[in-house]
Amino acid sequence: EDCCEISPPRANNSPNVVGVSVIRPLNIDKIRVIRSQVGDIGSSKSSEKKFEKADWKEKFSKKQVGISDMTMLSKVNNDAINENLKKRFENHEIYDLGIYTDQILKSYTGKNLLEYIATVSGGASSQIKEIKDMVLATNPLLESFGCAKTLRNNNSSRHGKYLEIQFNSQGEPVGAVITNYLLEKRNFHIFYQFTKAASPEYQDQFGIQGPESYLYTCKSGCLDVDGIDDTKDYSETLEAMSIIGLTQSEQDDIFRMLAIILWLGNVQFEENKDGNAAISDEDVTNFIAYIMEIDGDVLIKASAVRDALAKAIYNNLFEWIVDRINSALRSRTTASHVIGVLDIYGFEIFEENSFEQLCINYVNEKLQQIFIELTLKTEQEEYVKEKIKWTPIEFFDNKIVCDLIEGKRPPGIFAALNDACATAHADSEAADNSFVQRLGFLSSNPHFESRGSKFLVKHYAGDVLYTISGMTDKNKDQLVKDLLELIESSGNKFVRQLFPNKVDRDSKKRPPTIGDKIKSSANALVTNLMQARPSYIRTIKPNHNKSPSEYDQKMVLHQIKYLGLNENIRVRRAGFAYRQTFEKFLERFYLLSKKTSYAGEYTWRGDSKTGAERVLKDCGIATEEWQMGVTKVFIRHPETLRDYGHQILDERKERRRFSLLSMRKFMGDYLFVNIPGGSGEALRNACDIGALYIVISTLEKKLLTMNVERKIPLVMIKGASLSHLRDDWVILHIDNPTKELGDLIFSCLFKTEFVTHLSELKGNRFDVNISESIEYTKKINKTATMKFIKDENVKDDVYKSHTVTVCSGEPSNSLSDPPCPRKESSSTASRKPQKTSKATKPKVTKTPASINAQKTKTVTANKPSAPVSTKNSTAIYDFATEDSGELPFNKGDVLEIIEKDDNGWWLAKMNDDQGWVPSNYLEEIKVAPVPTRRNKPPPPAIPTKATS
Repeated sequence: EDCCEISPPRANNSPNVVGVSVIRPLNIDKIRVIRSQVGDIGSSKSSEKKFEKADWKEKFSKKQVGISDMTMLSKVNNDAINENLKKRFENHEIYDLGIYTDQILKSYTGKNLLEYIATVSGGASSQIKEIKDMVLATNPLLESFGCAKTLRNNNSSRHGKYLEIQFNSQGEPVGAVITNYLLEKRNFHIFYQFTKAASPEYQDQFGIQGPESYLYTCKSGCLDVDGIDDTKDYSETLEAMSIIGLTQSEQDDIFRMLAIILWLGNVQFEENKDGNAAISDEDVTNFIAYIMEIDGDVLIKASAVRDALAKAIYNNLFEWIVDRINSALRSRTTASHVIGVLDIYGFEIFEENSFEQLCINYVNEKLQQIFIELTLKTEQEEYVKEKIKWTPIEFFDNKIVCDLIEGKRPPGIFAALNDACATAHADSEAADNSFVQRLGFLSSNPHFESRGSKFLVKHYAGDVLYTISGMTDKNKDQLVKDLLELIESSGNKFVRQLFPNKVDRDSKKRPPTIGDKIKSSANALVTNLMQARPSYIRTIKPNHNKSPSEYDQKMVLHQIKYLGLNENIRVRRAGFAYRQTFEKFLERFYLLSKKTSYAGEYTWRGDSKTGAERVLKDCGIATEEWQMGVTKVFIRHPETLRDYGHQILDERKERRRFSLLSMRKFMGDYLFVNIPGGSGEALRNACDIGALYIVISTLEKKLLTMNVERKIPLVMIKGASLSHLRDDWVILHIDNPTKELGDLIFSCLFKTEFVTHLSELKGNRFDVNISESIEYTKKINKTATMKFIKDENVKDDVYKSHTVTVCSGEPSNSLSDPPCPRKESSSTASRKPQKTSKATKPKVTKTPASINAQKTKTVTANKPSAPVSTKNSTAIYDFATEDSGELPFNKGDVLEIIEKDDNGWWLAKMNDDQGWVPSNYLEEIKVAPVPTRRNKPPPPAIPTKATS
């Protein structure tokens, strides 16, 4: 559930925990490679880390959907979180272990964390290797003794565990400590392992038979579980015991206790001739007395409370095992750092909730309390360090719920339970009634409601109705003094060792209850975690059917609520939701300012802080929405131009695949108006920002001539209409149409960017309409309708007679891939864009801006039959990449074409590399068609004499 690191104060370059992140698999095979690149933990040989070049193909292979960091959700509520998780689950963006149960996933994730830490941590000495092996061995051992099959989970952890791994100053593990929380009483895996795979010696010594022979193991009706090999697991348990250092004598004692528990379950009663209860088979009690080394007659008297005795033995045995593990793992040297892994039960809401659920949910309330405190504490500490002006963040403090359960003055639920147990300890029903009466004093708490034999607590994750019956018994959970005297009389040293407290019949002191113990251990845990930098791992079960592809929204929504994700995200968003160093911010967003970019290239010469501030100002973000710290930019509600573009379309329009690529950027200057000289400069000089210009290019006497066909002031543009399909057509609606001119219709590859930018300029005075049919004004008092239909046989959108036909596109809810990281420059100097060389880099053929523009028809000879074409092309020019995702090549190279896009860029492959290439740098390799065999043709006729 939770993972934290307790260490000295964070260094300036340490990463922050941001939002609720998606868990990725730990690939143990790759860890050694990582270590060889960046060194072991604690290594100080070099302060400079070496990284492999980012592999863009991995990100490019499929489109990203949803939001990976949920603090960036534009709407924060349970439904929005659920929808985001659904998108990412269906696109396989969420790592699925295939276990299909949230409880086991928490334990499995904790196991992976231990394997990861053991693999990447430093140290190769035999002592350190021994510590690593023992730390890993704790998992199968505690899993056997602490996990059981439940209705929803074949391997459910029925106890909480906090494992602290201790490291020396060199980052080498030197010890560990385990703390156990609330072991629930039930049939654990070890009983089935023991009865199926016990050695012949144990079978003879303890009378061990198959699981069907014992009431405790057979009454469930499930002796075998799919996916669990009890015999194999038993061998792993024995191996783990040996690794930890349990002697053979200690192992014998452990299995002796298990045998006692199994045989206690077989003690049965029947009515004797006097009408009293009597043991049906005294051979069973005699055998138990033999292996327990006590008097048989005394045991018979205590048999009426056999279940209490069995539970007490197992609980104390489990605690002994944990203590023994801690003894073996105790640090041999001084520990400088600690990494803690908390694997604990999540919030529980069932149809019937009892004392166990109250304890579990109380611990979760305590964890939520420190989550809020630590998150806000970390936030505010960073604000102070970065000298950010901030105001205290308002949030729901669940301390009132914690006090409701654990409080002393006024008394809380645990205190009321203890009082009821003390006043009516001999009568369970009377104790429960006393508890009901004492709960009446809690009615003033707004998070509590008394409902007769039940009571309701309004937890942070939801309301839970608890059943009172049996709570006082479970809270006492103590052996009567007669049973303790029975145990003290045992001749077996280990039995007595499990119950070290001596019986004092004259003592009036109330022994600690389960409520006392769980409150004490929870507060000790909080003390530890408050010194930590926590990272939180939330696990969610997508369906009940163990399906890798099924997403049950109602079921997931329930888990989102009891995990408190909504509240957690709101806490994280309460201050500045986005923060980034000046350097990385400028590298990511330099294109958004003309002062920091030049025709798509990075041109900033000043310091990164000033450059980042320039970008924010040029984007028009309100000054109260951002602040400049000492090393970072802080933004309250970050939105990029691309995000705004997605909001403009609002999941109403299918998308072209190319517009979603990670390399696609909103460049803006597609006409190169910022490059001195050439046609771009002429356009800039002739136009201004206050109007939209339609410019047509014509060839007159072999000279390129550009003329303004139409100029539309921005104030006259009312809005834009687009279809719901993936086509590129845009209709701009114009105020005051004339007799000759009405609305503007044109096709644009960059329609999303165009409409987004226009909407930014116009603000609230610009409407975007998306529909399958669009009505527009041809000229004054005359309208027409443009229709859009889908046809999978059409490759590109085709316009004919007011109808556009187009094939299917990407789903309307698709989001763009994040841009690939830029290549690191070998020099920090700014890169001035180079002029395009006409001799080596041909111009991309421009498409007409408007369907009203005249097109020159070219008369050619009859078109010959198309030759058979391969997928290969030859490079006719050298091409050096200017961005990640492009594939460089030299003149003469042969490239395999994978995909052709209508924007002039093709996806190509050469050797083992793949990327985008400009199509006009290539020449397709064409193979002449194979001639068909035919008869020899007759000789041609003699031509007639030409006449003048």
